[in-house]
Amino acid sequence: MNRFEITSHAKMPPLKLHIISGLPRSGSTLLAAILRQNPDIYATIETPMADLVAGLVRDMSGHEGSIFITEGQRERMLRSLLEAYYKDVRNKLVFDANRRWCALLPIISRLFPAARVICCVRSPAWIIDSIERAVHRNPFMATRIFGHEVSNVYARVEKLLKDHLIAPSRTTHVLSAYKKGRAPANFSAILTEK
Repeated sequence: MNRFEITSHAKMPPLKLHIISGLPRSGSTLLAAILRQNPDIYATIETPMADLVAGLVRDMSGHEGSIFITEGQRERMLRSLLEAYYKDVRNKLVFDANRRWCALLPIISRLFPAARVICCVRSPAWIIDSIERAVHRNPFMATRIFGHEVSNVYARVEKLLKDHLIAPSRTTHVLSAYKKGRAPANFSAILTEK
């Protein structure tokens, strides 16, 4: 075969994408780690894909030429981005964990109608307690969740409540998914889907 010859590739199986989301310290990282134990599942802790999808939507909408991009072209570009990223694991069930996906549920449901969202939740009091315990276990580190600032317990709780637990962007998108007729999926049913 010479280097200019075009090779034919077998058709790739469709991407089977599901989303893991939830509140901080509510078990999404543990869930991804447990799912990774199954060789037929590809589960990540957090990928850049939700940010890249949001950025591409923003870039396709924020300039004068955006009126020339058709809805079909937008959909193909977004699907291509996700399919390219997950090309090496297309034969597996894919779980992408990122809280930002909740803001992008209309895009996910349009691109991947069979996609399901697993949203891990936990009592806000337990989340705060868990984070405080982690802070006390690691007193020489300033964590990302607090902007790498060293502060007292009151300032940390205020920031958690304001930025992560009761902020509208963290809860509104998940609630709107339920209002649009999406119901919680049976976890065992997701694993047995073909």
